[in-house]
Amino acid sequence: NFGDVILGSSTSRSFTITNDGSQFASGVTASLPAAQASAIFLGRSSLSLASGASISTEIIYSPTVPGEMSTILSVSGPGSSVSIQLSGRGLAAGPLASLSTDRLDFGSEPLAVASELTLVMHNLGMGDLEIAEATTSSDVFTVGPQSFTVASGSSQTVAVMFDRSAPGLVLDTLRLVAGDSGDLVSVALAGRSEAAILDAIIDTLAFDGNPSSLPMVGESMSHAIQVSNSGDLPLEIAELALDPPFQATITSLTVAPAQTAEIEITYVPTAAGLDTASLRIRS
Repeated sequence: NFGDVILGSSTSRSFTITNDGSQFASGVTASLPAAQASAIFLGRSSLSLASGASISTEIIYSPTVPGEMSTILSVSGPGSSVSIQLSGRGLAAGPLASLSTDRLDFGSEPLAVASELTLVMHNLGMGDLEIAEATTSSDVFTVGPQSFTVASGSSQTVAVMFDRSAPGLVLDTLRLVAGDSGDLVSVALAGRSEAAILDAIIDTLAFDGNPSSLPMVGESMSHAIQVSNSGDLPLEIAELALDPPFQATITSLTVAPAQTAEIEITYVPTAAGLDTASLRIRS
């Protein structure tokens, strides 16, 4: 393990290769995956060993990007091979914030269902990383903790809660502001609240159009109105309430999203004069 190494600097480790066989070994090689070639260099990559001989070789770790390094050094010779696990971590000279994600998507859930997602902030630099504030623009997203300190090479989990208090899609940004430098790290936030939304096509229905067509006392007249569901979930009509001498019936008690239902209003006057009432729909 090479431990923590500041970017642009180097550290080394050595190991010994021994020929335990009874014959001379030529073409002994030590190799690394190509992806790690820029970070780790071998002091020597090919050698020959007499029977019983040993030689020490050096591995140099020179990180160019911050973060964890893990790879396998393969040493191969005639008829055998050995694998050595290598690890280390490159750190910036000063505090350096790195997030596990740049977006939190809470998906779609029914209205009033709260959700929580987390992200992890890593400090890939030397020295403490101080976050002075973690904020969002809207009240539906809340963050905790709202300020914290991440030691060098450590991490901090940040929780974001989405409170579905209103239907529709909400977009926001989580802003994490460093205390010393004022540097800003942002995370996109998105969440949708689903709900059934009742809309009436009209808000007033009059039965006093043509006097000659008005019902006599004891007779009836009917008009139809429509209600629609502009939400994302099925709308369940739990109750229709209408005072006499009016009556209401509906074609369906469940209205699918983007669909309409018809409510028939029947007027049966019991006495001469003006009658008024309000239709109350509860879902």
